[in-house]
Amino acid sequence: MLRRITIWLFFFVILAAETLPGLKFYQAVNIIPMRTTNLVFRDLGLADIEEVYEYATDAYTVRFLNWMLKDLDDTGLYIQKVIAAQQETPRHLYKFGIVEQSTEQLIGEVELVKLYSEPAGRFRLILHKKHWNKGYGSESAAAMLTFAFKLLRLDRVYANCHVRNEAGIKMLERLAAKRIDPQAGGKMANAIGMDQVFFQLSSEDFFSKQNISFEEHFRQVNVDK
Repeated sequence: MLRRITIWLFFFVILAAETLPGLKFYQAVNIIPMRTTNLVFRDLGLADIEEVYEYATDAYTVRFLNWMLKDLDDTGLYIQKVIAAQQETPRHLYKFGIVEQSTEQLIGEVELVKLYSEPAGRFRLILHKKHWNKGYGSESAAAMLTFAFKLLRLDRVYANCHVRNEAGIKMLERLAAKRIDPQAGGKMANAIGMDQVFFQLSSEDFFSKQNISFEEHFRQVNVDK
C-alpha cells in the first residue's frame, strides 16, 4: 500500500539515508511519483508510448522546440533511451511524465539534466496544447525546480525559450528566472541555437519569488512511497 509523505519529511529521510554505509543520495531521490495540487510526476515507461506520441508528434505543441518525434517507432526508441537513462548510476537525467490527476492522463513531460561541470541543471518542459492555459506549465515548472533545489541540492538551473515563445518566457520570469548571456549557461548557445532567450534560476530567487517558506512549499509537493 502506497503511503504519501510530504517532501519536507522525505528530505529528512534522504539526509538520514546518506549517513548509512553504502547508500547513495541518488538512490533516495529516485523515489517517485511526486504530486502537486493537480498533477502527478513520474518516470516514463513503455506503456506511455501512445500518449507520448500524441504530444511529441504534434507540430503545434512542439513548434518552439528543436525536437519532434516522427512516428510510433521513433517514440518507442525515445522512451527506451529515457528508461536507460533512469538506470544510470549516478542519475543525471530526470525526465518525468506529467499526469493530470483528475483524468490520470499523461499530458506532457518535464526534464532536468544535471550538469557534470557544476552544481547546476538544465530544465525543459513540454505540455500538450490541449492543456495550455490551465496553469499546468507553471505548476510543473515550480515542482521540478523545488525538486532540483531541495532534493538534488543544485545551486542554479538554466533554461531557454524560443524568442517567439512569449508564454514560456513570461512563465519563467514569474518563477524569478533572470535573462543571461548564452555563454553563461555553458555551451547552451552552441547546442541549441541563437533563436533562444536564455535564463538562470537560483534557489534563493525562486523561493523568495514564491513568497513562502521552504517548509510551506514542501508541504505542497508530495512524494508517494
